[in-house]
Amino acid sequence: MDLAGINFKNTYIFYGALLLTSMVELYAFYSLKRNNYFVGVPGFVFVGLMHSVLFSVKGIIHTHAIYHVATIVLVTLLGVYDKEKLDNMKLAGIGFAILAIICLEHH
Repeated sequence: MDLAGINFKNTYIFYGALLLTSMVELYAFYSLKRNNYFVGVPGFVFVGLMHSVLFSVKGIIHTHAIYHVATIVLVTLLGVYDKEKLDNMKLAGIGFAILAIICLEHH
């Protein structure tokens, strides 16, 4: 699928857009938590539009699973940056989540 001349079927572009969408969603949640509706609401509009584009490229099941794993990894990194502790069980769970992305990508 091409949107504005961008080929979302390219793996690097697809994952870049997925990562960007995850980061925008996290920032939109953060903004709304602090009552900044001028950033939060347009952020969620962007996320909704990007979901429709990404879902049409690789399908809903595939994209949605990868999107959630990417969001979990990003939130975990933010938590670690914020000095939260990550024990071995949680680290194993994150490892399995990343393994899930690898398994989803290799049919």
